[in-house]
Amino acid sequence: MITVTQYCPEKKTINETELISDVSSSLAVFDTVTISFLNKVSRLLLSDKNYNRTPEIVALGFWLRRANIEAMQKENEHWIKTTNYSVNPLGKVFHVAPSNVDTIFLYSLCISLLMGNVNIVRVSSSFNSLVVDFIITCINKILAENEFTVLKQYIRIITYEHDETINSFISANVNSRVIWGGDATVLHFRNIPTPVYTKDILFPNRISYSLFKASAYNNLSIEEKKTCAYNFFNDGYTFDQLGCSSPKIIFVLGSKDEKDQFVKELYMHLSPIAEKRYYTQTMLLSSQKYNHLINDAILNKIIHVEHSNNSVYLVEMKDRILTIEFCQGGYFYIKQINEIGELKDMVCEAIQTLSYYGLEPDEIKAVDKSLYGKRIDRIVPVGQALAFHYIWDGMNLFEELSRKRVIELSNNI
Repeated sequence: MITVTQYCPEKKTINETELISDVSSSLAVFDTVTISFLNKVSRLLLSDKNYNRTPEIVALGFWLRRANIEAMQKENEHWIKTTNYSVNPLGKVFHVAPSNVDTIFLYSLCISLLMGNVNIVRVSSSFNSLVVDFIITCINKILAENEFTVLKQYIRIITYEHDETINSFISANVNSRVIWGGDATVLHFRNIPTPVYTKDILFPNRISYSLFKASAYNNLSIEEKKTCAYNFFNDGYTFDQLGCSSPKIIFVLGSKDEKDQFVKELYMHLSPIAEKRYYTQTMLLSSQKYNHLINDAILNKIIHVEHSNNSVYLVEMKDRILTIEFCQGGYFYIKQINEIGELKDMVCEAIQTLSYYGLEPDEIKAVDKSLYGKRIDRIVPVGQALAFHYIWDGMNLFEELSRKRVIELSNNI
């Protein structure tokens, strides 16, 4: 029997057969019931005064709004509404939640639900997140409403200790697995057999960068610099800098003098924000960051560090970018570049997001062109690094979590 935290919290166990059982009804792709349900969850999330200022809740709440879902539906109409094929659910989807970004799995759950799939979500028993507990409570509350009880069959959120028997049982009975959690989790589940037709959607370790045009930042007013620093703080600190789209390296476009001024200015405005708003594991991470700095210095990897407290480290690095081992909790490497074209030699397959500040439209196009054929999957403004898009890691998750059935009409009269 599997321990359960889902739409019926009072039910502490669930039979394995019940877990993977077929549903008694069919949800359409972008079903109006599903859209209404997610919109009500959004309202509940954003109306709670204890949580509606939490960045993860704000982001998820706005993403689940009816207007946003209908906008995504419209963007995907070109392949959903066609006479050449019909779009169908995959069937049963097993989502494995990560430990570093506590809300990310909810996006794949909601996308899969919008595609009409039955969803089994495994949240680690060691996972401790008041935010996720609150979200599941909201989901439970809306599922209890009569018009949404049909969706109880489609949302099965469970928790259990590391158990290969359970992992193997679920994996053997689903049509797709969405594996969050990085390289170790991906490799672990790859070794768990699945039917040959089961589709794996994998999210291994990724890292991300920021690109600032120094002159643009340096010429801002003090208030504008504070706003920019606050947006960067949200990108970098929300998940202790562990999110795949949280920046690890800041590229500074400009001369050495412009870079020097930028580093001092950013530190001046970012540091008080981090000291006031960043609480997580302060002592543990402070020790880790300080030791990491010492190690970087011993290995001759750095040139200079802007640092006067334990909240922010801006560490100017030498050229060996791809050999850097990254830290967390506000430890950012700085690298000056003189022109945009230099970026192409600074990326590898692990790079996911490039957030930017101060670039003109033609410069953004130049960034895109310089990275042609490279792995960076997202180029977004600073402050939007953690904003989830249905195209994630280069995959349209609506398409990945559905199947197309070709339909050819007969020419016979």
